Amino acid sequence: MSLISIFKTPLIEFLTTEEHADVLIPPAPASKFIPDWYKAIPAYSKTGRDHKGGHSMNAKKCLPMIDAMTNGFIIPLAGDIHIRTNEDASLIDITENPYVKLTEEHAAEQVGPVFPYPGKHLIKFINHFVIKTPPGYSCLFVAPINHLESRFLTLGAVVDTDVYDREINFPTVWLANNFDEILPAGTPIIQCIPFKRENTISKYSVRPFTESEWKKREVTRARQDNQNSYYVNNLRVKK
Repeated sequence: MSLISIFKTPLIEFLTTEEHADVLIPPAPASKFIPDWYKAIPAYSKTGRDHKGGHSMNAKKCLPMIDAMTNGFIIPLAGDIHIRTNEDASLIDITENPYVKLTEEHAAEQVGPVFPYPGKHLIKFINHFVIKTPPGYSCLFVAPINHLESRFLTLGAVVDTDVYDREINFPTVWLANNFDEILPAGTPIIQCIPFKRENTISKYSVRPFTESEWKKREVTRARQDNQNSYYVNNLRVKK
């Protein structure tokens, strides 16, 4: 193996036709889709105080939340669609641009009789991009993290995208009752997080701390109490 191949950054590719590439909203890094509610909160509380008397930090300063929201890529809705539902979202009518199909029906029986959203309509968001990862890499697909989407819930999955050469569509529960609006192109639909399969952890144990582990835990706690940004400045691995 050459040094070039050792240090080469793994590449994820989103493949589509030339026609679609010129028109459809494409996938992009999740960092470009930080939710508006998160952007709007102030960095510090106006009323709350920390143990040193300073203004308490709000979620805006929580790097673990940001790392989760910016991990991987967002596949957005590729074009505008108009959605209408009835009073309990058991019926849905979707009007799409005739250029390309973006949704289809999803059979309710496929999620079983005890699905926790009884009566809600299921649809499938159609993705027109084939996702290609290097050998040994799969993708975790989850509802966009911390977007707190109230209109729909996209169901999660893992796909071995290094060997699967077709588009991956996304089953979704439509939640909003009495909805009669356009769901605009660019709406985050799913978060795609590539991972290397050989690095996944399957073995586990549950046990008490050793004496040295507890001491390290207490030292970390004391340092965080002593320095507001200890985790960010000393422990967080830059992404």
